[in-house]
Amino acid sequence: MKLLSFVLHLPMENFNTYSIQKFADRLFDLRKEFNLTTQKLANAVGFSQTCISRWERGIREPGITAVVKLARYFDVSVSYLLGLED
Repeated sequence: MKLLSFVLHLPMENFNTYSIQKFADRLFDLRKEFNLTTQKLANAVGFSQTCISRWERGIREPGITAVVKLARYFDVSVSYLLGLED
């Protein structure tokens, strides 16, 4: 958790508001906004379609590498994607 805080440059108390569902909703909304299928997004960021689908449904949590790749792809902050800021 300390490493993640360092990477995001956020105080630890901000992580109390993290919600896997918030991340799932943001990922789904961004994918739809970009008119992508889960397969097209998977191909673009180098993860399987199954991973993307599970992340969007809140079944699995992505690792930091995946979150950073997704944030860069959609040109949003990691904090936004994780639901830590609007």
